[in-house]
Amino acid sequence: MPVPIFQELTITTEKWLDWQIILLSGKFVVQSFSLVRKKFDTMETGHSPKVAIDMTGISQIDSSALTIILNFQKRLREKGGTLAIFGPNAIIKDTLLIVGFDMAVPIYNTRAMFEQSVGAQ
Repeated sequence: MPVPIFQELTITTEKWLDWQIILLSGKFVVQSFSLVRKKFDTMETGHSPKVAIDMTGISQIDSSALTIILNFQKRLREKGGTLAIFGPNAIIKDTLLIVGFDMAVPIYNTRAMFEQSVGAQ
């Protein structure tokens, strides 16, 4: 049986302290743009929203995904909010670092590192 070329992205959410966590799994590419945008839009409500993106399950990312994350981060910041990323695999983390993503959004290797860093605030 042939393997599908495009693995759909799955999105789930959970709450941790005063943070909304978005858990992504699959390929975060242009085909999933509208799905992710809808989820991001629901996370922008309230004053000073705190959102973290769990990239542990992401197998691929493209430039459209980077753009949507940066736009989301900008919208959160305009509302006094915060965005963080944790759990990217080595290849995705390298991509994020090469384009200077870490200058705009904090990137943590693991959820434990994220929780340790922001939980003390």
